[in-house]
Amino acid sequence: MGVAAEAFFSWCQTYQHSTPEKASMLVLGLKPILKDLVQEARSLKLPDAAAALDVLGSFMQLVIAHDSGDLAAFDRQIDRCWATAKMIRIEEQLQAETRPNTAPTDHVTLRQCAGIIKKNKRTLERWKEDDTNFPTPEVIGNDGTADEWLWTTIRPYLESKSNRKLPDIFPAHRAVCGARSDSSQPFA
Repeated sequence: MGVAAEAFFSWCQTYQHSTPEKASMLVLGLKPILKDLVQEARSLKLPDAAAALDVLGSFMQLVIAHDSGDLAAFDRQIDRCWATAKMIRIEEQLQAETRPNTAPTDHVTLRQCAGIIKKNKRTLERWKEDDTNFPTPEVIGNDGTADEWLWTTIRPYLESKSNRKLPDIFPAHRAVCGARSDSSQPFA
């Protein structure tokens, strides 16, 4: 998920609970967050991209021309920008869900494979030398570098030889996803 939308939501939470003096100082730190949010909006193919960019652009102008004495006009614009940031977040989630679910190109060495099937690396080296069905490496190592296999290529072979069910994605390459919280609109 985009970092800028989350940074904006976090900024809004801080802004909402700040004193007027601190709020005025917080506005100064908003400009880089908005720039990143505009970049995220442009990178996504949003259904109503022009309107989203217009909202972000006008809010950016308000931030640039910010007068520390007039927070009321600023507060009115935050709601529109919040809704746009929320739309960006939803669109990012939708695009992530509709992307083809392809496994990453997990390259693994014999040492990594040996560890997951609880065998010695030398055992796998013997299989490689003796068994004609042993998959060929994707990357041939040289000068002390190990050969590398695509996990999707070597996994079925290892499953049949070791009688173990192995994961589709090599465990060391799995992405760790943090919990997402659905931010509710702070200004009403």
